[in-house]
Amino acid sequence: MASVARVLSSESRRATVLIVAETATSFGSLSNRLEACGCQCSYAGCYSEAARLLREKGFDLVLCADNRDGVTALVTHLIGSTTSVFRAHAVEDGCWWLPTLRRGEECLGTPALRSSEFARALEHIVETIRCSPERTGALPVPVEEFTLS
Repeated sequence: MASVARVLSSESRRATVLIVAETATSFGSLSNRLEACGCQCSYAGCYSEAARLLREKGFDLVLCADNRDGVTALVTHLIGSTTSVFRAHAVEDGCWWLPTLRRGEECLGTPALRSSEFARALEHIVETIRCSPERTGALPVPVEEFTLS
């Protein structure tokens, strides 16, 4: 993530990241790195809270725990947006990051990323977002239609 810090400038816009996890510390070191690189991170403890935050503002990137209820509905409603979604799938000695949406397009079946690979992918994603003039993350569905059961 250190190379991301090199591309930051006062003219660049901040990437917005929504972290959906059981506890605020679940992705603590990752959110600290993202914030150090100029990202604006928000946290949701459940998918209904994530839905509320997504209704209020768009996010460039959503990072979530793979085993949380509601991930399918969340992803379904983000199709067609410009949001990217990755799910963390716990394994014995860490986690694999599963690409789920890439700028609003489904990418299920894309190979999972080890933590080190994900860090490099994240650098590229954040750099791309920061250099992008348009605001990303707007939901393609009306607010009243976006609910999670």
